Amino acid sequence: MILAAGVLELTESAEQMMVVWDDLFANLDDAHLDFVRGLISAISARRQVIVTTRDLRLGEWGACIDLEQAFRHLELSPQA
Repeated sequence: MILAAGVLELTESAEQMMVVWDDLFANLDDAHLDFVRGLISAISARRQVIVTTRDLRLGEWGACIDLEQAFRHLELSPQA
């Protein structure tokens, strides 16, 4: 995650990129999770950040969306 954040900073078009992290934080202790929260907060000042997780500690980080509930209402159009 730290490496990916560094690459984002070095990429010229990084400010236009959305960042998605999928459950990378479940194995972090609270001290490391606090560090990562600060890093993600800094990144989110310049671009959209989406974090998917089942870790309830992240619930206070921002707006939470219950994807299971959201996808229940998703209707896909048939392909042409």
